[in-house]
This record gives sequence, structure tokens and C-alpha cells, in this order.
Amino acid sequence: DPDFTESSEWKKVEDYCSANSIPFPRSFDHGVLSSSFFSVFPGDLDTGGSPAPMLIVIHLGLPPNPIGPPAPPATKGAAAEGPFAPLEIAKQGGFTDLATPKYTGAQYDQLLNFSKEQMAMAIPDIKEAIIAHLAGRV
Repeated sequence: DPDFTESSEWKKVEDYCSANSIPFPRSFDHGVLSSSFFSVFPGDLDTGGSPAPMLIVIHLGLPPNPIGPPAPPATKGAAAEGPFAPLEIAKQGGFTDLATPKYTGAQYDQLLNFSKEQMAMAIPDIKEAIIAHLAGRV
């Protein structure tokens, strides 16, 4: 799989936040980030003592039980069988590769539907994390 959690890219985000006094959750962990198709890092007091926002990351990686239809064989880089896999398509130089971000209407719809399904699957856990976070602030 492509390394969708490239730690150097996230390190750039952390460094930028630090250099510009932008709070960033101390709970952020690269290992946690790559262990699921979505990650929630509760807001906390950052190293400077300022409140940091909750960080929610939803990847283009496949969830444990993908619910989407198989990718159409005509999609460049997609497997003829199995669920739509944006990272695999990107790895093969297909339309989800950020080096060539050009989409047909059908490809855009496919990616949007994939993202909507990812969000729908993650919502219960995200809501639980938000409630727990807010309960801790009272």
C-alpha cells in the first residue's frame, strides 16, 4: 500500500503549527494514524498550554468491511474485482494519484461516494469521541 500516513508530511504540519503558535494535539501519534481508516486525536492542552482542537483524520484507505460497490474495470489502475480502493488506484498511477488530479464526472462521483461511506462508517465513533472530549471539559 502507498504510505498514506507519511510521517514526514505530518511532521511538517506539527512543525508549522509549532512555529506559528497554532495549537496541535499532543495526543497525535503516527502509529495510531495508520492503524485504522480514520483516527480521532482529542483536543488537549498543547505543549505551550493553549487548548488544541480535536483532530479527526479520515483516510482514503479501505475500512475493515468496505460497503461500496466494486470499482468499474474501466477505471485506470483499479482492480476488476473488489471494492473501490483509491490508494491502490493512486499507487498504480490512476486517477486518484495526486500527481495527476484530473477526474471525469463519474470518477469524481465514485470518490465522493467512497468518502461519504467512510464518513458514515466513522460517525458513531467520532460522535462518541466528541462526547467524551466535551464531558472531560465540564
